[in-house]
Amino acid sequence: MKPLINIIIGLILLTPLSGVCSVDDIEVRGIVDARTHYSDGPRSWLNQGSGVYRFDESNNGEILLSNISAELKLKTSIDSTIKIAAHYYPSQTKGFELSEAYWQYRPLSSNTWKGKYRVGAFYPSISVENRGRLWTSSQMTSFSHINSWIAEELRIIGAEGHWSHKINRQQKLGFFASAFWFNDPTGAALAWKGWSNHDRQTGLGGHLPLQAAPGLRATANEQANSFAPFREIDGQPGFYLGLEWSQARAHKIQLMYYDNRADDTMFKDGQYGWRTRFFHLSAHKQLTPQWQVYGQYMNGYTVMDRNFTDNPFQSAYITLAKKQGSHRLALRLEHSRIQDRDSTPEDSNQNTGNSLTLSYAYLLKKSWKLGLETNFHNSQQRRRMYWNESQNAREKQITASLKYFF
Repeated sequence: MKPLINIIIGLILLTPLSGVCSVDDIEVRGIVDARTHYSDGPRSWLNQGSGVYRFDESNNGEILLSNISAELKLKTSIDSTIKIAAHYYPSQTKGFELSEAYWQYRPLSSNTWKGKYRVGAFYPSISVENRGRLWTSSQMTSFSHINSWIAEELRIIGAEGHWSHKINRQQKLGFFASAFWFNDPTGAALAWKGWSNHDRQTGLGGHLPLQAAPGLRATANEQANSFAPFREIDGQPGFYLGLEWSQARAHKIQLMYYDNRADDTMFKDGQYGWRTRFFHLSAHKQLTPQWQVYGQYMNGYTVMDRNFTDNPFQSAYITLAKKQGSHRLALRLEHSRIQDRDSTPEDSNQNTGNSLTLSYAYLLKKSWKLGLETNFHNSQQRRRMYWNESQNAREKQITASLKYFF
């Protein structure tokens, strides 16, 4: 077992309040996802190309076992739970990879203030899109640009506290904070790969493929031939802070600031530290019992090796979704960009992308879900010139999926 996984499991099992000596309840849930697709455009980034999707035209029309996902929940007391989640992508990983492993403590309280605490490895609770089982989208097959990047490079390995205050019977005001380690290379894949639309979650200790560009050969140290986003390089913690307001389950607004505080001059085991900071805003509104609208906005920048790479980035999307009986329909529009404000001629990371996604799903039975999704993606990436490709690309993907929930 890799050192990072040992640390995560240790954080959970050694937590005095977890009460792991007596497990009150065990729950196992998961998803088996089979799909077929049609894609055009550049080769997928997972095949070391510049395409934005998980799959490309090399396996058009094939019936693929897209992924098997499972989570284990151990309820150790009325207010304490351990959760471990893993994913297996048969054509893209060698086996199951942990995506989350944490202990959660939510003490019962009759006060107007209530707290919730997590220790281990987990996603920050900022996505209004990925609210489904195992951090999947409850409306669509693919994730937005923002959540695709979070799935690739962002995981909190540390501790988080969340406190909420009940203003009245309907409204709550909350704030949250976290200190974490093992996220120093975050920003590398975004800068050197760009924004994507997919549903692949990087496992803890996992690697992402790297399409080597001239800029990588010009760095002071030799970057490894893959990205390893969950590494600790400088030994200092990062943090995030956030505020949120909600009204019943109908409306929610959240603001967060994230800073991994990485030393961007440090290099360790083939990976650079990337100083990555961003503001994140999300909102959700239930329009009617059938209709809802939600979206996210992110604005930040990432820097590596004293401005060798200096990339401000922005992304925003909005989704309109309808639920009618067993039918689910959703439309997502998004715009993203990465600016290049460094003076490194061999490393151009300018990236602009627009995406439109239309998704339909039908709940066949309680445990089965049939989905059909179409995505159109237009992008401009200067780095494509390094491989004699057109900087502008129009890509589309049609995906049919059958999911079994257990």
